[in-house]
Amino acid sequence: MGLILFWYWLRDTRLGIVIQATGSNEGSAVLSGVSITRVNVATYGLSGLFAAAAALYLTTQTGTGSP
Repeated sequence: MGLILFWYWLRDTRLGIVIQATGSNEGSAVLSGVSITRVNVATYGLSGLFAAAAALYLTTQTGTGSP
């Protein structure tokens, strides 16, 4: 369910479209007026957020962790 929602978000929002444009061809994204630095910061930030959420989920499901 989450993957389907993420796919719709990536397809229908401005940030999702520029992420796809930047990943597809950075040179043509720059020529289209996309700020590559802003997109990269947003992409890495989202990646870190999702990694943290996955780590918290895994920790709560397994009941393990170092104090």
